[in-house]
Amino acid sequence: MSQRPFFSGKGCHRQLRNIESAFQQTQYPDVQRKNELAAALSVKASQVQTWFQHRRNRGTDEERAAAKACKEAE
Repeated sequence: MSQRPFFSGKGCHRQLRNIESAFQQTQYPDVQRKNELAAALSVKASQVQTWFQHRRNRGTDEERAAAKACKEAE
């Protein structure tokens, strides 16, 4: 089963910039902020929540990879 990208169609780059900017402000937005983002991006609040969860995990994975690379370089 193929999944539709979270951001697609016209304006997807703008959507991604907006949500990345929000992520830089806080990695754990409250319900009100999620609802505001969802309205601004024309998506469901649950999709915003899922995006933030995936983005936090991606950051953790990148940190682990960097730490492993540093260890291997020693």
